[in-house]
Amino acid sequence: MRLRVSLFFLIPLVLSCSIQKINKPSSEARELKLPFEKKDYPDSNKTISVISNAIGTNLNSLKSQALADAQFNIAQRSISLVQSHLKLQLSNSEELSENNSKLNSISKSNVFVNKIILKDSKFFIKENGKYEYWAVFSINLDDVIKILNIKANLNLDKDFYKSAIDKDFQFNLSKKEKKINKNTLENILKEKGLENKIVAESKKYLGVPYVWGGDNPEMGFDCSGYVQWVLNESLGLYIPRTSKQQYNYFKSKISKKLKTIKSGDILFFKTNGSEVSHVAIAIDKYKFIHAPNSRSVIKIDSLKGYWENKFLEGFNLMDNI
Repeated sequence: MRLRVSLFFLIPLVLSCSIQKINKPSSEARELKLPFEKKDYPDSNKTISVISNAIGTNLNSLKSQALADAQFNIAQRSISLVQSHLKLQLSNSEELSENNSKLNSISKSNVFVNKIILKDSKFFIKENGKYEYWAVFSINLDDVIKILNIKANLNLDKDFYKSAIDKDFQFNLSKKEKKINKNTLENILKEKGLENKIVAESKKYLGVPYVWGGDNPEMGFDCSGYVQWVLNESLGLYIPRTSKQQYNYFKSKISKKLKTIKSGDILFFKTNGSEVSHVAIAIDKYKFIHAPNSRSVIKIDSLKGYWENKFLEGFNLMDNI
């Protein structure tokens, strides 16, 4: 069985779900610095980039493992972009289902591996003598289009990603849609079942293990990786990676108190001091779904007791339009 490694360091402590904070002996929190950060290698209208990490005793094996991880993550990201595009283009449900089936099959293969480019890499020797290898990989979207058009018998043009990629992490509305007033847009979103899509997608991963730094169902999830994945898969909405970054992204919107929470809202908690350290998704006004900590799995909890006391504020995606 091939070993799949986490994108980030694995820490043998029970953590409340915060990817970006660790505790110093003085109890002062500081930002966790990684060799490479996604913000420095954003997806664009030309390339998709991913960061991989592996730890072990054989450096050559670690390089192979990191490349395999990159292949998997790039395939998942590419397929997600195409599926988001097809949802907008195809009205025939059978045709959409057939195309999705082909794409899901491709996502589990290695069709992209020969087109993946190593952009940068670093390795360190840990105190226990093991190597820690980090690498940034990318793929040209033109290559993605050529491969998928052949393997899935599609007819994607070079601009297909414009309906799915938004580098500023916002819904990519057309100029016409942006002129729609808020009430009309709210009705459109209600008709499309925005909240239902989020909740339905979130429940698909019940029981998936918590993995610190995890951001996909095969690897496992931490809290912010889980929320990022669900919004990506359900709506094609790409938000920042960590709970703190996600909170900064949402906090300019209208804040919701606990008594006004409803299904599909994004919830933030302070579980580790005075700063945001946990994020979750409401499934109704009384319950939420999340990746709690390293002793647990994706699960549903009540907004009572501990979590009620740690609740900071919530946000509705409607306010991001």
